[in-house]
Amino acid sequence: MGKKIKADDLTTVEGIGPKIAELFHNNNIKTWHSLSTSSIEERRNVLNSGGKRFEIHNPESWALQAGMAFDGKWKELAKWQDEHKGGRM
Repeated sequence: MGKKIKADDLTTVEGIGPKIAELFHNNNIKTWHSLSTSSIEERRNVLNSGGKRFEIHNPESWALQAGMAFDGKWKELAKWQDEHKGGRM
């Protein structure tokens, strides 16, 4: 991926920045595994808990990306992120 990756850093997922990662941490989703097994409804609820500025984000692909990170599939993750602008499916 071209940079050193810290284990369970949710910002590795395209579309998640530090503020969104903090929202997920505050809602007990702190690992790639927990993000990868979360439902789209759970992810949207976390975003909605942060207020209107977070509601515009689309968390559809985040579980897929987190699963690749959890499984150590870095080449696949990098390729997927290159092919999907802004993490959109």
